[in-house]
Amino acid sequence: MDPQDELDGDQAQPEAPASAPAVGAENYVLGAEIARGGMGYILEAEDTKLKRTVAAKLMIFDSDADEGMKQRFLREAEVLARLEHPNIVPIHDIVWEGGVPLFYTMKRVNGRTLQAILNDLRNEDAAALRDFTLDRLLLVFRKVCDALACAHSKGIIHRDLKPDNIMIGEFGEVLVMDWGLAKMVGDSRSGGLQPPDDPMAVENRHSLSASATLQGAVMGTPKYMSPEQARGEIDSLDERSDLFSLGGILYAILTLRAPIEGRKLDEILKKVISGEITSPSACGGTAARGEPGAKGEVL
Repeated sequence: MDPQDELDGDQAQPEAPASAPAVGAENYVLGAEIARGGMGYILEAEDTKLKRTVAAKLMIFDSDADEGMKQRFLREAEVLARLEHPNIVPIHDIVWEGGVPLFYTMKRVNGRTLQAILNDLRNEDAAALRDFTLDRLLLVFRKVCDALACAHSKGIIHRDLKPDNIMIGEFGEVLVMDWGLAKMVGDSRSGGLQPPDDPMAVENRHSLSASATLQGAVMGTPKYMSPEQARGEIDSLDERSDLFSLGGILYAILTLRAPIEGRKLDEILKKVISGEITSPSACGGTAARGEPGAKGEVL
C-alpha cells in the first residue's frame, strides 16, 4: 500500500463530534437576586455556553398577567437591543418558553448607583469625598447625556431618569439602566402599560384632568419627572421630558438633594406640576458636603 494513501486515509477519518452547547434556559444557571421591582426581578446568572457571569431580568407572570405586561417586557428588551452605546447597559440574549418570554440577559455591572454615591457624599463619607469630586460627578453627568443623545437619535425616550438608574462601575464605567418605561416614538405599545404595584412608576390615583385620565397612568419617579409626566400626558411626552429629568439629576449632583421633596405622593406631584423647586443656592451642595445652606429650607 502506498504510504501516501495510508496518510490520506488517516486524514480522512472524521473527528468525534463535540457535544452541542445548551440552548435556551438550559444554558443559564440562575443565582442570587440582585434587585427587584414591581414587574420583575434581576438575578445573577452563569452563561454556561460562554463561561461568563451575566444579569438576568425575569418577568413575573401570574394568573393576573396580561398581554400588556408581556409586551412591555419585550419592548424593554427591544429598546436595549437598538441602543448600542458605551453608556447604555448591553443586552445579550432573550429566552422564551412555551410562547412566553422568561427572561433576558444583559451585562452584569459591578458597582454602585449614583444615588448611593450622593448619599455617601451627603453623609460626608471620607472615601466618597476623596473619589467623587465635583469634576468627576460632572463627567458622569456628561456620559449620561451622551447615552440619552444616542437614545433620542433613535426615537427612544427613557421616561425614568434618576440617580438610582445610573450605575458607576468598579472601573469607572457609567451606564444608564432600567429602560422598562422607555417609549419608542410611533410604537403603540409604548403607552400606559403599568404594573399595579411598581414603586418606581406611580399610578394615576388622583386624575388632575379628563385628558390625564384618558391618557393613562402617571409614569416615572415623581421627584425627577417632568410636569407633563405628573399630569399623565403620556401621548405628549418627547425628548424634552428626559431633558427635564436630566436637569433634576444635575440639581441632585450640585445640591445632594432631589429637586422635589415632600412627605406624601400627592404633595410631590403637585409641586412638580406647579414647578415648586427650591433654588439650588438655597441648599447645601457638593462643595458644602451636603450641609444645609443659610437660605431657604428643603424638606
